[in-house]
Amino acid sequence: MKGADAAKGATRSYTSPWHRTAAWINDCFADGFAPETIAILVRSEAESKRTLKATGAAAEVGVNIALMHEAKGKEYRAVAVIACDADVIPNENRLLAAGDEGARREVYDTERYLRYGAATRARERL
Repeated sequence: MKGADAAKGATRSYTSPWHRTAAWINDCFADGFAPETIAILVRSEAESKRTLKATGAAAEVGVNIALMHEAKGKEYRAVAVIACDADVIPNENRLLAAGDEGARREVYDTERYLRYGAATRARERL
């Protein structure tokens, strides 16, 4: 399966985040982006599994699906940072484990740096 067929069936008329992501991937393919130059970044392994729902066959043709911290030092033409739900970022378990305001501040700072790192992996399209 090639580029634009990878997220088959997705159109701009869909409103779910998953369909919008599939449509975004198709737009990248239509604009000449090779699959290996596209990355879908998520916070944790749990969201990585959810992401397969959004990308469909795109991963099979070489679109990168990775955790945000795994993208450090890498660069892509296009990056989508998805599955950033309120209970995902910041990591709820880390917040609950934070004992005081200083520890909570550190959790928020770490999560903010993680998102910044993910967003700056894109050369052309975010």
